[in-house]
Amino acid sequence: MSNSLRRSGRKLSRPNIFVPHFDQSYQTIKSSEITHEPIVEGLPKARTPVVVERPKKKRKTIVKESERSQSIENQENETLLANQTDMGTSLKGKSKAVGSSVKTKSNKQKGKKPPTEPKKRKTKKEKIDEKLLAIGVKPSSDTGNCARAAIYSGFIKLTGHSSDLEQVILSGKLECGHNCKAKLRDLLKQPDYAGIDYEDGCRNATVHCEQEECDMGRTYVTQICRGKPEFDCGRFHNHCNECNNFGKCIGDYRQRHCYCGTHYFGGLTGQFSCHRCGSAGDCVII
Repeated sequence: MSNSLRRSGRKLSRPNIFVPHFDQSYQTIKSSEITHEPIVEGLPKARTPVVVERPKKKRKTIVKESERSQSIENQENETLLANQTDMGTSLKGKSKAVGSSVKTKSNKQKGKKPPTEPKKRKTKKEKIDEKLLAIGVKPSSDTGNCARAAIYSGFIKLTGHSSDLEQVILSGKLECGHNCKAKLRDLLKQPDYAGIDYEDGCRNATVHCEQEECDMGRTYVTQICRGKPEFDCGRFHNHCNECNNFGKCIGDYRQRHCYCGTHYFGGLTGQFSCHRCGSAGDCVII
């Protein structure tokens, strides 16, 4: 068609085409702001809701209990380190002091006591002496040990009351014909070695018959430690204190204790030597 028009020689008029002119002064409209609602005359336009962003609140920092305790521990460690430096003690490092203090604090928090040295265990002899001391009898190295040995072996029982001293260990008639009751109180005062007291009428004996005015009513009680107590004039009352566990009775007053661990007949003046080791100088007169 264009070719035919050209041949006819007619002028072709260019059609009016509207070309929109864009002005840069206009602001661009966001697609989110375009509303597709129909415009109604006479009614006010609806206001678009304005979203106001509120500033976010700062979160409160919660301090944990562990952090607080750690700060307290650090303060204590600093004071401990300062005190030690004032006293002139040198520490290998602050970390070591901190570690030790943390351990001690953890032990205190758990309720554990710091380790202490183990207490020395009391022997049976010490316990018996304590029981007797509680009821008024003091320990002695030369009196009452025959009765103490009987307590040690279990022949005499103690309850811890003062009435224990009123126990009758042996009773019977003496050579004077009067009755006699040997109580524990008197036996704890009795000498362990009578010697030749029998020749003087047993003046050192603590056991007496019921008649206080009787001159022949004094006597010794021997072999208590063996559980077989008996009255004796004193000639055969010889309790060896050199033996263990309060000692033991060895009979005749001329018997002696040797360091070799045996007893031998030493005579009145110690003229005889030990039959086991042959030594007399190392022996002890009881």
